[in-house]
Amino acid sequence: SSPSGTHELLNYARTMPKPLVIGTTGLDEKILHLMQSASEVMPIFYATNMSLGVAVLNYLASKASQMLKNFDIEILEMHHRHKKDAPSGTAMTLAQSVAKARNLELEKVRVSGRDGIIGE
Repeated sequence: SSPSGTHELLNYARTMPKPLVIGTTGLDEKILHLMQSASEVMPIFYATNMSLGVAVLNYLASKASQMLKNFDIEILEMHHRHKKDAPSGTAMTLAQSVAKARNLELEKVRVSGRDGIIGE
């Protein structure tokens, strides 16, 4: 799935409201706002990763971030070279959780070596 596809899907879904599940990552503020608006007329479940294991990891990373305030945090990931987006939506969700746990603005403290649609 892609952000542009999600944008089109939300516009179409509003014409025939049904429950919607969205797992697309890399959504901009415009699409997130459209999703919020659409959720007023239909149920929407949104998650950047649907795995129970990742949900637990996200929770634990947030708690560890709070407990280990004097520790630096690094999130490293490895993917095949054809992975389209970097960093992954899962990595960004983890980063947002640990930043929030420390009351930090992620964009002010985040450093990345690869960003955007980089794969084939």
